[in-house]
Amino acid sequence: MQVTSQVGETLIRTSDAQLVRASSDQSTHDTEQVEWLTLKPEDAWDLLNVAGQHPDLVDQLRALAD
Repeated sequence: MQVTSQVGETLIRTSDAQLVRASSDQSTHDTEQVEWLTLKPEDAWDLLNVAGQHPDLVDQLRALAD
């Protein structure tokens, strides 16, 4: 599933992971993409950002968004 908000944030979710992508400053061309990856280990979403620990999963979710 992919959802994009009115302010340009994108949520890409699968059954076991979700990636939130947002630009730090939408008014300039030098925007920095901020990404927040969370996992669903059991029955609840873990709020810890683990993007740095799972770059392959981030790449997979990015590919779903493109």
